[in-house]
Amino acid sequence: MLSTNHLMGQGCWVWLIPLASGAISIDTFHGMNLLGGQLIKVARLRAGFTQRELGERLRHPQSSIARWESGARQPTIDTLVKTVRACGLDPVVSLFAMDRSNDGFIWQLLDETPAQRLRLKVAAANGMRPMLAAAAAQRAGEQYTEPADFEPIAVLRALASRGVRHVLVGRLAESVRGSPILPTGAEVAVCLEGSARNRASLDQALRDLGAMRWRDPAERPLEIPFELRELAAAERWWVEAAGSALAIVQAPHGATGFGDLLRHASTEELDSGVTADVASLLDLIRIADAAIDPGDRAGLPTLRRALELSTDYRPPEEREAIVPEGLEEIFAEQGIAHG
Repeated sequence: MLSTNHLMGQGCWVWLIPLASGAISIDTFHGMNLLGGQLIKVARLRAGFTQRELGERLRHPQSSIARWESGARQPTIDTLVKTVRACGLDPVVSLFAMDRSNDGFIWQLLDETPAQRLRLKVAAANGMRPMLAAAAAQRAGEQYTEPADFEPIAVLRALASRGVRHVLVGRLAESVRGSPILPTGAEVAVCLEGSARNRASLDQALRDLGAMRWRDPAERPLEIPFELRELAAAERWWVEAAGSALAIVQAPHGATGFGDLLRHASTEELDSGVTADVASLLDLIRIADAAIDPGDRAGLPTLRRALELSTDYRPPEEREAIVPEGLEEIFAEQGIAHG
């Protein structure tokens, strides 16, 4: 019987589309060793089911769902389709050419600690921000003003000092998880725990930061507009001292809120004395895939590849060399085989 190992090889996309909705693709994955189980997990979380509840719908024990999701056992294609449909979604499969052009960058980031990944990515983003601001100024007919350096640690430190409960999401969380996409939007995005007490703590942190509410993209014409950012509909604040936007959401697309994301998040030390709960890479993909805004979906192929490589992480000495396409003969002359 054909299993998802045969279908979900390299070069395969799977979309999850809401049944009877006619909507565009929602969750998209490709070519991962554990993809069948990961797809089931994303569908289950999208539906808000526990493993036991999904098992009851399928008349399977909870242990079967757990084995699929952990990768201990691969579901058949028929089982995958039936399981996803039990979550109110329909899987659609297509083929594509695999892009490994970012593999070297992703491996380098995965070799670093989360704090080092963040420092590298923020430094690279700050290096690009003047060029992006100059281009934006020319398009808008505005006078160019060199942007301040993006300093997300200052924002995260203020949130932590006031005990604000949140899960880090967006480009910054993706950077911590090993995505090579730069956080050029200079934004700290968080999913906020929704109690009144936590909101009061957030308000204190905003006052500490001297943050100003950012309602209209035109107020900052040299920054990336809302519609091209992740979480376009978020509540946004601008922190001048940190050169940073702060985006606040209660329930990102594809997730039910803080508690949902916290279950799979991990606490990471991002700087001396600064820790944050960071959304898992699978949940970051889930959020991006469930969105309809182009800013949310633009980095999906790279996020999926980062998930694949992090799932199958190997230290540098155990990896095959990454040989750029078209340079195989040159590398072979140096005794380097295609990886």
